[in-house]
Amino acid sequence: MRQTYVPGIFFGDFFCAESEATIRIFREADSEVIMNEKIKKLTRGYTPAKYLTTVAVFAALASGLMFLDFSLPFMPFVSFDFSDLPALIAAFALGPIAGVAVELIKNLFHLLGGSTGGVGELANFIMGCAFVIPASLVYRRGNSRKFALIGMAVGAVSMVVTASVVNYFITIPFFSKVFLPMEAIIAAYAAIAPAADSLIKVILIFYVPFNLAKAVILSGITFFAYKSISNLIKSAGVKKKTETDIIDEAIFEDGAQIAKTESGEEGKEDK
Repeated sequence: MRQTYVPGIFFGDFFCAESEATIRIFREADSEVIMNEKIKKLTRGYTPAKYLTTVAVFAALASGLMFLDFSLPFMPFVSFDFSDLPALIAAFALGPIAGVAVELIKNLFHLLGGSTGGVGELANFIMGCAFVIPASLVYRRGNSRKFALIGMAVGAVSMVVTASVVNYFITIPFFSKVFLPMEAIIAAYAAIAPAADSLIKVILIFYVPFNLAKAVILSGITFFAYKSISNLIKSAGVKKKTETDIIDEAIFEDGAQIAKTESGEEGKEDK
């Protein structure tokens, strides 16, 4: 019986089939494998359940830390917390989407007990994402300490710039309309540093150093703690090969061998 070659993507080139039923089976298997590969890539190799559970744990930690904020004597109207730390670690371990999810969940929880009408939470979410997304994207290019340091440095710069823009155009103008006049806000900062006599100078003198210091502190903790936490996540998330996984691997190997053999035979015929 003469074999018919049908274009497909299961083996990256062509696959062999002897009937329409076989073609349909291979195409369905192909679609399922592609979908599974996309899910594995998204979840960094973890099962969806393990991925979601881990994100939920980090989100719970971040939410708790966000409620444990404390004021700083040299930063009026601003508090410090470590809630971006779990988001950064989650982004390193599970990818940037996980980091964004942690940032979103913690701010939604804080919104329930917040007093800024959601503006503070929105600003925190934007600034947190500006930190964890670039850091994790750079880190994923090398998965090493070197790329982790470079990623956190890029994330720190991104957060400082984003925070400056957000505070200048959103946060402080909102507070000036709801809580205190702009003049009173600037006067509070000028009482500490007389040079801060305008909003832009307040941003440059107070907010830029504050956010840079915050990014450095979070990066330092992450740099020294991430390896242990990552090993803990991996050891808890090891997935044994199922029967389906073994069958999928066998199909891939057989298909690759067939494509290689047929390609070699066609090459001989051309000669």
